[in-house]
Amino acid sequence: MSVGYKGWSLAVWGSVGIDKEDTKELDLTLGYSTGGFSLSVTDYWFNTGPGYFRYGAGHTAHVFEAQVGYDFGPVAVNWYTNFAGADGVNEDGDRAYSSYLNVSAPFRLGGLDWTAEVGATPWATSFYNGGASGFEMTDVAIGVSKELPITSRFSLPVFAKGVWNPATEGAYFVFGVSF
Repeated sequence: MSVGYKGWSLAVWGSVGIDKEDTKELDLTLGYSTGGFSLSVTDYWFNTGPGYFRYGAGHTAHVFEAQVGYDFGPVAVNWYTNFAGADGVNEDGDRAYSSYLNVSAPFRLGGLDWTAEVGATPWATSFYNGGASGFEMTDVAIGVSKELPITSRFSLPVFAKGVWNPATEGAYFVFGVSF
């Protein structure tokens, strides 16, 4: 869910799994974009640690991330770095400033909107993949979206995505509804 005004946006996003033991997540993002340029700060919260209003150094379930990116049209590039909160550590035990690079390319095929993506972590961190020892390809994905017309004035935006993580040899399927 988001609201925007003159390039600024404020969004809230959440997820929950099917099993009661699955991690729950609540994210708040403040962003700005103009032309193809975008910049944002996100507060990710996971229910796997202290309560929501716990922000103590070394005692929080929040992760704070900065994002900068540019959408060139046929390809978009985004860089994300954790700068505070429950970030991972590097091989020396110091804050890793865990980072992630994503390159995505949208295209249209068969009347559907598609996106091909690749992502990587550039350096060692315990935050991603159960511990990245250096550069790792973390995802290769293909996604599709379509607005399904319900009435002449309302449509339901649906999406699906297949994601493969070469570093962990994991594979995932995600689907949902945007509203």
